[in-house]
Amino acid sequence: MLLLLGLVQVFIFIFVFHNALKKYPERFYTVAVCMVIFLIADILLEFSVEWPDWIQTYILSVFQRGSFATSLFIVVMFIGALDKKRPAVRALFKIRAELSIVASILTLGHNLIYGWSYFPMLFTRPGDMRPEYAAASVVTIVLLVLMIPLFITSFSKVRRKMSAHKWKSLQRLAYPFYILIYVHVMILFIPRWNLGGNYVLGILGYTAIYSAYVILRLKKYFNDRKHKQPRYCKTHARKEKIKN
Repeated sequence: MLLLLGLVQVFIFIFVFHNALKKYPERFYTVAVCMVIFLIADILLEFSVEWPDWIQTYILSVFQRGSFATSLFIVVMFIGALDKKRPAVRALFKIRAELSIVASILTLGHNLIYGWSYFPMLFTRPGDMRPEYAAASVVTIVLLVLMIPLFITSFSKVRRKMSAHKWKSLQRLAYPFYILIYVHVMILFIPRWNLGGNYVLGILGYTAIYSAYVILRLKKYFNDRKHKQPRYCKTHARKEKIKN
């Protein structure tokens, strides 16, 4: 299953490179861009290279089909749903923006590869497309509209030019973005449920991951509300303390 491969590769990537990613982020962005150029050349320009099966299955397919980028977004997604007080989560928070930028670059490459065929057809001959491909293409366009401002504002130079309130408001676009990734996958996978194998595992895997995320995110939301004391209560408590 590509999702599992992507997650394993992402965990290895983070474990090995988390310090370097924070210290030299531009180098990783450059590598991601080079990877996109290579993948586009390999597929669209049809390199005559006959890749070994293990390279095609365990490496190229994971990047070409967006599984590595999606796995990065899943990690970024869960970082925001976990307790920052935990050392591991706190360490991941430090590279959350960098992980998001790498994921966005790879996602743009994935969309260039598949959008090369599907986007022109969507706008010129939508009737010739299978319904799930047409629906997935529409969702992809919405995803790109949501992702691009999130991508741009993840760069520290851009973020510093924005007010904290404006930046936080824009970051709320991440929630519909995450959910639409799941919708996009389900649109493509559910019609192939009867084929079994990777499609069934994919549906179950994504559903389990997103269910866990929703539960954790709601738990954190209600915990934050519970511990966030209204300003009036804080002021009143302070006055009472002074009186006593």
